[in-house]
Amino acid sequence: MSLADGGTLPVCNGSQGPQGLVGPAGPTGSQGFTSGTSTGELGGAVGANQKCNAEFPGASFCTLADFDLANQYTLPPPATGAWVDSARTPAGARNSGSCYASGAWTNGTSDTGTNLNATGSFNGQVSCTLLKPVACCHAR
Repeated sequence: MSLADGGTLPVCNGSQGPQGLVGPAGPTGSQGFTSGTSTGELGGAVGANQKCNAEFPGASFCTLADFDLANQYTLPPPATGAWVDSARTPAGARNSGSCYASGAWTNGTSDTGTNLNATGSFNGQVSCTLLKPVACCHAR
């Protein structure tokens, strides 16, 4: 093969070498949204994580920060929007928060919960009685 400067590239006719080392894990990524919808009674954080993991193995309930960092709005929520978690301390604890009854995400009859709108933007708190899919992220 000729190069622009008149040189040539060597031709390789040997067999393929051994596979290289596996690289580091990629960045946190948005996996998607559950196909089923739920009110704000998601079974708490554990139940929300289970819903995500059932459809996207290894995924868990997205926080707003997870979604913003991972998704970069390439995968917008469905037209109904989606539940997203915002009730965590920097250490990951939940003392109160969205759709609260006996803990965050345990109330589907009153209160309000954090919502992404159909364009993937934070849409504030909406009624926990609404049916929405759950936003799921991978590898926090």
